[in-house]
Amino acid sequence: MNPKLKDLAEKVIEFFKNSEKSKLIPGINLMHLLPDNNLAEKVIYSLEKDFGLIERCGRLAFRLTDKGWKFTTFDKYDKEIKKTPLNSYQKIYLPFFILFGLFGIYKIIQPTVPINDFEKLENNFNSLNSKFDSILKHTEKVKMESPDDRIRAE
Repeated sequence: MNPKLKDLAEKVIEFFKNSEKSKLIPGINLMHLLPDNNLAEKVIYSLEKDFGLIERCGRLAFRLTDKGWKFTTFDKYDKEIKKTPLNSYQKIYLPFFILFGLFGIYKIIQPTVPINDFEKLENNFNSLNSKFDSILKHTEKVKMESPDDRIRAE
């Protein structure tokens, strides 16, 4: 939410707190703060869905939540959100999740075939390659000989 919308949202919350009514309809009661419908939707939607400071009460009306009554400014609200400590479950299981994650990354990066097997495969490939080369040389030699030379040799 940009700073302009935050200022408007703070004014809306203050109006909710200072109002004698427990339920307010944005289209009727907040016209002096939010004259534009698009702007009103953005502010009300953010306060309801993103921050949980207001809640629907009926079809068109809204009222403050407990969070909304405690709300003062967005600066304090942001600081309170950032200071949420880990609960005991998170403190206990966080190291395990980190270790399992590191182990999973190790298993992905580690080659599945040992290096010795790679060396054996390379040696087998080189020997097959040399045999293939000797076969190619032999066939070239045979092709260079004339058919008459082959018949005489037999």
